[in-house]
Amino acid sequence: MRIVGLTGGIACGKSAVSTAAASWGLRVIDMDEIARRVVCPGLPAYTDIVAAFGDGALLPSGELNRTEVGRIAFSDREKRRALNAATHRPMLMQLLAELAAALFGGEAAVLIDAPLLFETSLHWLCCTTLVVAVAEATQPERLRKAVCVRLNHYDIIGDPAGEAASARRLQRGGGGEADCGADAARGEVRSCRRRD
Repeated sequence: MRIVGLTGGIACGKSAVSTAAASWGLRVIDMDEIARRVVCPGLPAYTDIVAAFGDGALLPSGELNRTEVGRIAFSDREKRRALNAATHRPMLMQLLAELAAALFGGEAAVLIDAPLLFETSLHWLCCTTLVVAVAEATQPERLRKAVCVRLNHYDIIGDPAGEAASARRLQRGGGGEADCGADAARGEVRSCRRRD
């Protein structure tokens, strides 16, 4: 089974590539969706996050306030470590279960859509990795249109460490990796499907 990794920064067009891949019949494993599932109330990751972040991290419904947890984790290194410690293992286990299901289900190819593909070392599972990128000057405008709010450059791009991570993602060269815009990435994904 061919495993294709798809990654890219915020507002780069990665979701458009993922949606196109699914429309062509390619099985897509969305790591953001897995992240949402592993923090449902009652699961171990949920319990660990509430212990680390307190009741202020909860919505009135008892579900995690993902926006608040993200805001806190973004500005507090220790909280970010606690969040990662709570979620990474269950996310990896879910990913492996979905890959096994695809393999035993006879899938020829699978796309892993992961914003942190390299940072979490998931690229080692992939035959091919695609990095979707846009010009830095156009990224803030794309995000403004997507979220329909007024944001400054720092709000959109993040801290310098986040910018450095985006630059490192684009510098990842070598076997089976491609840096491209959304249109080129869609073409790469379609060709992966045709080869299998």
